[in-house]
Amino acid sequence: MKRIIFTTILTIHILLPAGCGTMISSEYQNMPVTSDPNEGILENRAEKEENSEFIKTPVSDDQLKEKLSASKSLLVQDESFAIEAGLHRHAWEMGSEMYYFRYLEPHIMEDNGVFYGTMLGYTYRSWVPVSPGQSFSEGKGLLRLEGRFASGQVDYEGSLSDGTPYNIDNIDDFAVETRLLFGVEELDEDWLASLYTGIGYRYLYDDTSFDQYGYERESNYLYIPFGYQLDGSFPNRWSWGCRLETDFLIQGTQKSHLSDIGYLDIENHQRSGYGLRASLRLRNYSDRGIFVFEPFIRYWNIDESDPSYTGYGLYGVEPENRTTEYGVQFVWMF
Repeated sequence: MKRIIFTTILTIHILLPAGCGTMISSEYQNMPVTSDPNEGILENRAEKEENSEFIKTPVSDDQLKEKLSASKSLLVQDESFAIEAGLHRHAWEMGSEMYYFRYLEPHIMEDNGVFYGTMLGYTYRSWVPVSPGQSFSEGKGLLRLEGRFASGQVDYEGSLSDGTPYNIDNIDDFAVETRLLFGVEELDEDWLASLYTGIGYRYLYDDTSFDQYGYERESNYLYIPFGYQLDGSFPNRWSWGCRLETDFLIQGTQKSHLSDIGYLDIENHQRSGYGLRASLRLRNYSDRGIFVFEPFIRYWNIDESDPSYTGYGLYGVEPENRTTEYGVQFVWMF
């Protein structure tokens, strides 16, 4: 299918985070007298008098125990939340996803369809203890690896090179994406916040070669993500969460197998563009892990590519394009 208009330029369509110094206060003046003057006193605290001399102010063991208990209580709250949230040093997740796919080249063409896929993830948190008896580390970092695969069929709506409207239905597409992420986290009594970045790669394959005017296409995006994720508490074994992310394109490469329609195969390079992602999560905690329901949206906005020679004195460019994917994931975390 000739979806390209031949002039001097060939347009290619993609289907695609201590108190102040004072005297001893009155609360110590009525302390009970014992045979041992140090009994009931765990330590002495130096304080400065008004005449600039230092004296030793006794602090009872009950007061110190109260302070230690309060500090320990905060730690226990954090550890309790982490246990309820199912945090592990080595955490795995797997699941499925379904989403609506729309690819648009404004005023030129568009593809629409539904994709079904699977996803896998692994997260390493060095600060989470291996066993409940161990303490949490101070520095809270994460390392995460993600991967997904999805396939589906799309319908093409566009025109031939002479402007004649032309449609192709049931085009087979599939997408592969992998990401390596790292970041820092903050754990509080009721929530876990994560700020991350890394490197991502997205591949999309589209095949219209079964049509007399069609050809194979391969889309490659290399990008840097910057994201923020927040997970809430677990009242009654349920929790909420959200994620926001911006993706910056490093390099886009579009391969068009124009030899399917009598021209040279070409490769176009895209140098500017960005992506956006957002999702909400509802999670249920059980003894078998965490089950997640997560609606999401993924969006790409890519600028026009550099031209590439197609043969016969002609050049082709990849037009400005936008991709929108919105759907839902069902995930098991363990």
